[in-house]
Amino acid sequence: MAHLVKLSDYVSRYQIDLNHYSSQFTRMKKERWYYIKAEWEQAQNRLEEIEPDEAPQQKLLNKWLQHPIWNSIKSWKIKEAPFLEKDDFRSLDDSLQKKRQEYLNSVFESQITWASSSLGERSNLDEGFFQDKWLKQFCIDIPENYFLFYEPIFYLKNAEIEFEILLISPTEILCLTILNGEDLSVFEASSERFWIEYIHKKEKKA
Repeated sequence: MAHLVKLSDYVSRYQIDLNHYSSQFTRMKKERWYYIKAEWEQAQNRLEEIEPDEAPQQKLLNKWLQHPIWNSIKSWKIKEAPFLEKDDFRSLDDSLQKKRQEYLNSVFESQITWASSSLGERSNLDEGFFQDKWLKQFCIDIPENYFLFYEPIFYLKNAEIEFEILLISPTEILCLTILNGEDLSVFEASSERFWIEYIHKKEKKA
């Protein structure tokens, strides 16, 4: 998971100490996953210990009810005693994959929080970033040795400069643009600061 160090023009705690907070965030991710997985494993083990195929009391009752005397009692109903309440163990039936997805969603929200606030200041965050599928994909799928700048705004003297996506790796800086085309679209960069999309033997500006 990449480090989201800059989001729009929001204040970011990474701007205070990049090395410190990147290390702290990595440690926080590992610890959070460790405890989530440990809790899940503990719940699974407890379920295996206390959930036999059939409770001994129920087995005895069933055997007793097979006696011929009970054949004449047609209205008899067996009320099964609840052996394990559904709410006894939180998320007991959740798979580890579901737990992992919950973990990723939680870390993604933390990434946005860290990239839009410092210890003493909080930006007026656009909540739409939490639903941004591209932002989420970049944050989750890219390795953690990358620094992600998403729609950053920089100021050069008095000029405001907007970028789309910047990725900084240990060896290179990548400037990315998201092009929303069709399955067979081919894009070509134009010298006039726009893209040309080729699709179905036609071309159009993008």
